[in-house]
Amino acid sequence: VIDNNGDNNTWIYYSLSSYARYNYSSSKNADDYLITPKLNLKKETNYKVTFEYQTTSSSYAQKLKVLLGKEATADAQIILLRDFNNITQSSFTIATIYFTVDEDDDYNLSLYCYSDYNKRNFNIRNLKIEEITALPGAVTDATITPDADKELKATLTWTNPVLNHLGTTLFPSDLTKIEIYRNDV
Repeated sequence: VIDNNGDNNTWIYYSLSSYARYNYSSSKNADDYLITPKLNLKKETNYKVTFEYQTTSSSYAQKLKVLLGKEATADAQIILLRDFNNITQSSFTIATIYFTVDEDDDYNLSLYCYSDYNKRNFNIRNLKIEEITALPGAVTDATITPDADKELKATLTWTNPVLNHLGTTLFPSDLTKIEIYRNDV
């Protein structure tokens, strides 16, 4: 936990309900990080972060950035995964973020609360980070050209996908072959 603005209002573990809570300040904007231990992440690997979030009052919008960094410091949290800049859900809501990294290394994931002052408490629970298998996205520019001599054959052309079904980069290892079927054969 980093109380970056030094106001003594920061993330705590709220044991009564088993979640992390940002305790708001009535005079300073939030500037507080909840940072994971080191995660050994690999390039050309797809990851998914999920967690549940909730503001204690839908009248007070919260702001949260999900970040990555290579050290457990505020200044190192420079890779933005998602910015939730208007959270008003007063019941727990699931967030899902897909991401990759550019190089093999150890990273820290952080939940950075930057809400305006006096916006009440903000809760996070069930944070999970996992490696996932991504499937290739759809091919594009697919065409079928019948045989010019009217034989029972055709030429198929297409452009292979560059994104996976998650919308992130399709790595060479994600696409090992292409199979074409007609009537399940």
